[in-house]
Amino acid sequence: MTMIKRWSWEECMEAVEGMGLILKECLGPRGPSQRRRGTLSNTPPDQALSGHPLVYFLSHVLLHPLPSRFVPPSLCPGLQVQGTGVCVCAQRGAVCGSDGRSYPSVCALRLRARYTPRAHPGHLHKARDGPCEFAPMVVIPPRSVHNVTGAQVYLSCEVRAVPTPVITWRKVTQSPEGTQVLEDLPGDHVNIAVQVRGGPSDHEATAWILINPLRKEDEGVYLCHSANAVGEAESHGTVTVMDLSKYKVPRFPAPDDRM
Repeated sequence: MTMIKRWSWEECMEAVEGMGLILKECLGPRGPSQRRRGTLSNTPPDQALSGHPLVYFLSHVLLHPLPSRFVPPSLCPGLQVQGTGVCVCAQRGAVCGSDGRSYPSVCALRLRARYTPRAHPGHLHKARDGPCEFAPMVVIPPRSVHNVTGAQVYLSCEVRAVPTPVITWRKVTQSPEGTQVLEDLPGDHVNIAVQVRGGPSDHEATAWILINPLRKEDEGVYLCHSANAVGEAESHGTVTVMDLSKYKVPRFPAPDDRM
C-alpha cells in the first residue's frame, strides 16, 4: 500500500487516534538525551518525530522503528524526519476481522479498513478478540520410511489450527472380510508409542509415533488425523519393513596369508 495523499497535521493526528496508536518512544533531533514518552496526539508539531506511525503500518512493521529515509517528507507538514522511534498499538493482541482474516492488532485492522475502499463506512470491523478460527491444516505431513526388522523408526506430523487441534494416529489395516479398517494407535501394541505436544508455533501441535523394535507386521499406511471444532484434516505416511535375515552380509573364511 502507498500513501498518495498529502495530510494536514490535524488529519494525521485524527488518523492516529482513530487507530488507537500511542507513541512509546521518541527521539528528537538533539539525540537520545531528549527521549520523551507519552501519547502521540500530545506531541506538538514543531517537535521532531521519527516519522509517522502510519508509515510503520503501511510498511508492515507494526512494532519496529522505520528508518527515516523511508518516510516521505510530504506525509505530514510539521513532521521532521529525524531520529528513531517506536509506535505501538494501545490494545495488544491479535483480533479476528469481520472479513474472516486475523490481524496482529486492532490497529492493523483499522488501518486496513481505512485504506480498503468499500461502498459504506465500517465495512470492516472487529468480530472478536483473538485470531479467527479455522479448520486444521497439515503444515508438515509424515514422511514415508523404510527399515529392516528390529530397527527403530518414527513418523511425525505438524498441524496448525484455531482452536489448537487434537492429533491422533491410526493405521490402515484389513479386516478378515477384506475391508479397510482404521486402527487407533498405540492400542495394545507394546512396540508402539505416541507423543503429542503443542508448537513449535502458536496454534500448532506436533505428534510423533515411534515403532521399536520394527516388526514385519508393522508395515503399512499410518494416518495423522487432526480435528478441532471447525473441521478436520489428515495426512499419511507409509512404513516399509524388510526382513533383516534376507539382508545379512555372508561371512567368508579369513584369507590364508601363506603363499
